[in-house]
Amino acid sequence: FTSTYRSCGMAFSTLFFSLLLTVAIASDVCLWNVLDQGTQNSYTFINALYEQRGTWLADKPFYVANGTSCGADSGSNGAVFLYFKLNNWWIGSDPRDNSDAGSVTGAFGQCAEEAPTSTSATDCTGWLIPGVGNVTDDIIAVTPKCPSWNALCPKVRVDTDGTGSCAGEFIADESFGVDNVYQSVTTDSVYWWFNEVTFEWQCTDNLQLSACRPSYLEASYATVWQDLDVDNSISLDLQSATQASVTCLATNAPSPSPTRSPLPAGEDSDDGTNALVVEYALFWCALCALHMALY
Repeated sequence: FTSTYRSCGMAFSTLFFSLLLTVAIASDVCLWNVLDQGTQNSYTFINALYEQRGTWLADKPFYVANGTSCGADSGSNGAVFLYFKLNNWWIGSDPRDNSDAGSVTGAFGQCAEEAPTSTSATDCTGWLIPGVGNVTDDIIAVTPKCPSWNALCPKVRVDTDGTGSCAGEFIADESFGVDNVYQSVTTDSVYWWFNEVTFEWQCTDNLQLSACRPSYLEASYATVWQDLDVDNSISLDLQSATQASVTCLATNAPSPSPTRSPLPAGEDSDDGTNALVVEYALFWCALCALHMALY
């Protein structure tokens, strides 16, 4: 009887830690800071959150970003893929359409150096994008979500000599399921938001999150992402030949109890995989308690 419990305990323990490892490894990746350098093709559409869709060659993670093709023909219904092949990480059209194991086709960019032992695209410290030019470490791959002001700056103040409705206080609006969208306190229809496709902050009275080139009242020039912290300010050069100063006015109050890491915008906190891990943990604890009670 004791040996049976011991065997069961070892089996459940192995499964439990395997599930924990799966949760720890599986994570989306954001490619960021790909700028338009005025070339014939714009590659800023590469900026996106790439969702992990299992593994592919060499049992490496396989990522997909949907609806990002706003500067080149990505095929695959607008999806762009981040994948590992030939000892390197690549960005491009669906690699599964190419049956030749010794070649890469439809690539928009790649990690600057081969990395045969890499386990994640975040291991790459320099990316080569044909339309961007030389290898740059400004382009980053981060996890589990793209950079955002939301966590530290639920409210900002914009001072500008440009369009009057683009000045004033703006509050983070997370109802769209994305970060970096701020609604005017005085005019409900006016927003400042970060268009990751063009990599510009834009002020608009006609919010079009899914449009490649939406209309706007004011827009910044595309520059490397700037983080913003409470009580700090950044300056944006606007395409209207004016400037805007953005100040973070407030920070979220700390939680009174321990919390888990913030989830990507729009993701349900009741994750099925995590819930399964908790259930197995509770079951294992109950099994251990029963064993101790009997012996």
